[in-house]
Amino acid sequence: MAQSSILVVEGPRPSLGVLVFGDGVSVALERPVLVGRDAPTDARVRRGEMVGLTLGDQAGHLSRLHAEVLLVDWDVHLVDRGSTNGTFIYDESRRSWHRLPPNRAHVLTPGTSLAFGRYAAVFQSPLRPR
Repeated sequence: MAQSSILVVEGPRPSLGVLVFGDGVSVALERPVLVGRDAPTDARVRRGEMVGLTLGDQAGHLSRLHAEVLLVDWDVHLVDRGSTNGTFIYDESRRSWHRLPPNRAHVLTPGTSLAFGRYAAVFQSPLRPR
């Protein structure tokens, strides 16, 4: 729906936010992210469709293909890919970590704490929660 007060500009979508890890590593969400020990060898990462993230996993806490951070329209979705050590969201109301069921998308809102096995991060974004 076009309105006279809105200027439509076409171009690449801006970053939808950033994942900030406890060790200071940050990952801009400009493309989907594949998290896992073998993420860099995945065909989607090699084609440039996704960013591969291994998190320096020396102890083997990440599965080969642990989780995906997907960009769907203007939302950021977190999907566990059946990982052994789980993908978690921190539930503020219960003050506890909640393990995501495999292959089901969870929409992240700015300020959400999440973890890939033992690797915790916070999703930060200038976009306001709904």
